[in-house]
Amino acid sequence: MIDLKTKEITIFKELLIIIMTKLLYLSLFLVTNCSSPEQNQFKTFLALGDSYTIGESVEVNKSWPNQLVSHANATRTVFEEAKIIARTGWTTDELFAAIEEEELLPNYDLVSLMIGVNNQYRGRSPENFREEFLVLLDKSIALSKKAEAGVMVLSIPDWGVTPFAFNRNKTQIAQEINLFNSIIQNACLEAGVAYFDITPISRQALVQPELVASDGLHPSSTMYALWVAEVLPFLTN
Repeated sequence: MIDLKTKEITIFKELLIIIMTKLLYLSLFLVTNCSSPEQNQFKTFLALGDSYTIGESVEVNKSWPNQLVSHANATRTVFEEAKIIARTGWTTDELFAAIEEEELLPNYDLVSLMIGVNNQYRGRSPENFREEFLVLLDKSIALSKKAEAGVMVLSIPDWGVTPFAFNRNKTQIAQEINLFNSIIQNACLEAGVAYFDITPISRQALVQPELVASDGLHPSSTMYALWVAEVLPFLTN
């Protein structure tokens, strides 16, 4: 025969189990349903540029923006597929016109800008490039949720080291690209935007042919991977 005290202890234990179970369900509900919108949504990435951004002559998933998303998602799964506005041959004014046609909303977590090689290739002046690049940089900042803190700019690669340029003045090409990159770097410094100098990596192609794609001009997926390694830390800041 169970005495009164034993019965009270049993009832107390049962009540305690019920309370703890309800608290557990409540905590799970809060974690699942009350996290911030930012935690429940994939981040967005807008990549602006030319042939270097679309990954001319490599598979789509091997372009540097898509490799960047893959690397980020391998550890944290935060980015949806990158939106890429870029085309082979585009200059600064052509890229800006394409952006305007898209009528984009200013809601991107990350915006990248990489442009200028075709301005140099076509012989356009540094002054004209600076003017148009500043417009693009301002536009990139305006499209970012975090303003300048959500924008990164990559330098212009040196195509003068590729087989495509075998009969061209490599010294002149390098000097002009250096000049254009100095314009880009200074503009980023003034605007407080992250600047990544991947030009030295591109020049490794002079002694590492595997860094050049099959067309003899554009970077290979291997070179793009090196660019990604350079900019990846920006995502963790």
